[in-house]
Amino acid sequence: MSKALRYALFALAASGANLAVQELCVALYHGALQRYAALAAGTIIGLLIKYGLDSVFIFKVRMTVTPRGIGRFVLYGLTGAVTTALFWAVELVFIRVFAFAGAAILGGAVGLAAGYTAKYFLDSWLVFRTVGRRS
Repeated sequence: MSKALRYALFALAASGANLAVQELCVALYHGALQRYAALAAGTIIGLLIKYGLDSVFIFKVRMTVTPRGIGRFVLYGLTGAVTTALFWAVELVFIRVFAFAGAAILGGAVGLAAGYTAKYFLDSWLVFRTVGRRS
């Protein structure tokens, strides 16, 4: 299976988990910050799943609890913050602009696709520069 296909499948898995957690949060929490809490919870779950899969199966880097491994995760999280802003913005625009029940999910799916595409290039360039080297 090609790297691009693996990456796409992992992005779909993390996106599915992200969106499922969002829907669970919306069903369980009905406070004023409902959508924002759901976005945050889904994002955290998606980040953890995607980091584990990308590290091992895309960039062939062993996950370690060392200063280098922790630094890599922090940098991965920072690139994720940039792409998450894109994802959240798209989802929130869909919620505001389109008045139908599935607007949040559709916007989330579009935002996640754009975000993961940008994230691959950022991670290749900044986080996993040592592709092919186990560290």
